[in-house]
Amino acid sequence: MASRLNDRELKVRKFILDVFGKKINITSTVFKRVVKVCSEERNKEIVDTYGERIYSSMLAEYKFKNYNDYIEKMDLLKTIEYLGTGKTQYASATSIIIKKLFDSESVRVEWIITSLKKASIYELRNVIQFLFTREKNNLHDWLVNLTDDLKGTKNEYQVLSEIFKNIMMTPQFKDISLIIALLERIGHNQTIIDTIIGLLDNNRAHKKVLDAIYYWLYQVTSDPKYLPSDINELFFV
Repeated sequence: MASRLNDRELKVRKFILDVFGKKINITSTVFKRVVKVCSEERNKEIVDTYGERIYSSMLAEYKFKNYNDYIEKMDLLKTIEYLGTGKTQYASATSIIIKKLFDSESVRVEWIITSLKKASIYELRNVIQFLFTREKNNLHDWLVNLTDDLKGTKNEYQVLSEIFKNIMMTPQFKDISLIIALLERIGHNQTIIDTIIGLLDNNRAHKKVLDAIYYWLYQVTSDPKYLPSDINELFFV
């Protein structure tokens, strides 16, 4: 490929190789240059060769200075297109970017959570999955913080839905007090009620969690089928 590249393209290729090979100190200026290079459609042949691995290498090395620096860099990725595709660079590599943010020693989890108020559904889904897999010891606090931060926003009920999708597939999750608090927030929101009902047939949740959810469903629907079978048979047969 190198023999067909002009001088400008050779410089771009060397820069990307230096980033990818971690041969360059990833400063704020370098970070912004990577975003610029990945935004220009004329660099497509060079950039596409490495794709989202460029972001992986960059985020593995970049040291975020503080929350404002974090927001500034994420805003760049979330607003600037990837090679003129119409998709932002963040949208083009959401999973790997979020993974590297959780891996980074310079990123605080609260930064990731606080910045979710205007996040896309796909971003929310990925962050919540990572909270369940990577932040097990602090999961209660992180989920409370997340739902508190998003209360009253357009993403509040979407977040609750995604949380319950993960709860229903995580047999180790046994935090009944959190379950009850989250269910109280849902109230009678029919969309989430339907989502939770839809998860019942194919779930891996702990029995105590299921009992709490079934009892809540009985309370909001008045349908005795959601009561435990022994109680159901005693009172409704």
